[in-house]
Amino acid sequence: MTEHVALVWRLIECYGRLDAAGFEAVLHLDARYSAPGSDYARDVVGRYEIIEHFRRSVFPGWTRVQLEPVHIWEDASQAAVIVEWRSRVWTNDGLLHLKSGVYLIEVRDGLIYGFREYVHAERVRDEALERT
Repeated sequence: MTEHVALVWRLIECYGRLDAAGFEAVLHLDARYSAPGSDYARDVVGRYEIIEHFRRSVFPGWTRVQLEPVHIWEDASQAAVIVEWRSRVWTNDGLLHLKSGVYLIEVRDGLIYGFREYVHAERVRDEALERT
């Protein structure tokens, strides 16, 4: 595993723990995040601004997340890592969101500089209704 891919795995692990503070160790001070077309669509610039975005706007609505990388590609010539993933996100309202997507990640100075997230919501299930 290359250094860039290992760095991305650390980000994925933070995501899976709903650990916005853990992003501090992997994000560049001038990092850029965007998620065009998602429920959390917002362009955010700066390590601490991204951490606050996830801490205040994203993770509080979730009780648990399982994020599974399906494929990981690295283009070392561009210092880029591409992750195809799927996830299961349980929200505070009892719903299970099944999603898939792609992360486009740019590495600079050994840290994640660009983090663009493309999300496809496959379906939402109400597990409480399915148990009745």
